[in-house]
Amino acid sequence: MDFLDVAKRQFMIDYQLKTFPKEKIKFIESKEFPLNSMNYLKGTPFLNFIYFGDNLFICANQKIKDFVTLYIQKCGTELYRVFDAPNCMALNNELEKYGYTIAHLAQYFLPTTQFTEVDYKEYTIQLFCKNEIEELYSKCDFPLALCGTTKGRRRDELALACIIDGDIVGVAACTNDSDTMWQIGVEINEKYQKKGIGTILVQELKNEILKLGKVPFYCCAWSNLASKRLARKAGFVDAWVELSAKRIDEDWISNIRNI
Repeated sequence: MDFLDVAKRQFMIDYQLKTFPKEKIKFIESKEFPLNSMNYLKGTPFLNFIYFGDNLFICANQKIKDFVTLYIQKCGTELYRVFDAPNCMALNNELEKYGYTIAHLAQYFLPTTQFTEVDYKEYTIQLFCKNEIEELYSKCDFPLALCGTTKGRRRDELALACIIDGDIVGVAACTNDSDTMWQIGVEINEKYQKKGIGTILVQELKNEILKLGKVPFYCCAWSNLASKRLARKAGFVDAWVELSAKRIDEDWISNIRNI
């Protein structure tokens, strides 16, 4: 399975494209995400950058398109500069005129290989599937790993728990973010961090997802060095990055801005 090809095909679904654009820089019409887009994509994007390393795609509302065109030109030929400071500060200033702000700077990872041999003799690892995961909700609190439901459109599909002395000390779980791609999240109790537990859980969960014919992927803030290191140790490689703007009046954004 060509993991990057699957990711690019999902990108085409998300942005309603018939083919994967070959242009180095490509503007995409801003319209409502379809029902078969990634489950975390909702509504109509005001501004999203998606960068696969060779191709930069810009989905921009008409109100800001002229500014973004000039912004891209000023950032020069090194396309990653559109995500860089101080450039994105100028971009954010323009976004705020329309009630938006840069909300996500995320890095995405795909597997490097099909399967990974995982040796976890030192720990007890338990697999939870579908409705079995609900048992975890009452036993532990790992919101970075678990989305918290097995019933919704976006739901927990598989979870692996590391158990030490009868206690759940870490969880890796995956959500059904599309028909073909499932996203992995992981969280380890602070007391048990830096012992390789997170790497083991993510490696083994990757294998379980692949057995079901889905493509596992991993995402984190691109400044989260610990999470990036974990992904790479677990057999993932950098695949693409995204910047997205959200409304300033969204509760979680307002809460941060009102410090």
